[in-house]
Amino acid sequence: MTPIPEEPLIDPEVIKDLEKQVQGFRYRNPMDIRNLIDYLAEREVAYVLTQEEIVQDLSTNPMPENEVEADDSQKSIPVKATEALQCASLLQQFWMQQDIIDHEMFAGIQTIKDKINIMRSSKLV
Repeated sequence: MTPIPEEPLIDPEVIKDLEKQVQGFRYRNPMDIRNLIDYLAEREVAYVLTQEEIVQDLSTNPMPENEVEADDSQKSIPVKATEALQCASLLQQFWMQQDIIDHEMFAGIQTIKDKINIMRSSKLV
């Protein structure tokens, strides 16, 4: 595929017509029509870091200590598998009652319930 030259895309007659129209408004500093049509700032593209650059940035700039420390101000409450299943079932019922059913959410809750049941049957909880 051959690139299209930029100049032929801007019709010189259209430019002249637009310049005449802008001059008709009698502005002190009429804008450059070419700059308006082919705005250079639109060509700027955001730079996306590669994975290596992200790792390098994180390794050279560690998180501040106050952000790294876990919030241990609240003790975790032991939850039984039956309680977790009841909560998941209740959440599943909630999503079923909505006007628009989110099938992905429903499937995710079912996956959680299945994993809890596997853990129960394996006596992991």
